[in-house]
Amino acid sequence: MRRGRATIRIDLADLNADPAVIAEALGPDNTPEMDVRLDGEVLETRVERASAGGLQSTVDDYVQNLGVAIRVATVATAEEGSSAADDSAKRQE
Repeated sequence: MRRGRATIRIDLADLNADPAVIAEALGPDNTPEMDVRLDGEVLETRVERASAGGLQSTVDDYVQNLGVAIRVATVATAEEGSSAADDSAKRQE
């Protein structure tokens, strides 16, 4: 049986969200076949599976979860910033 390997690298620098929050949000879904590293604002995930089909399934799931994590972290950061601005304006009144 041939093993399948993939590396996913995504630069999170242009997002209005903390890359560490995104990486942590993905943690519960990671499997033992995955190695995830955050280097500054670059998230790198290496996946190794026993078959090409297993690799495809794992990568598909990971990319879907990554998209959700990015959307949630971006929205949460925007709302947090909005709340901070609202609080500041109220204190100035």
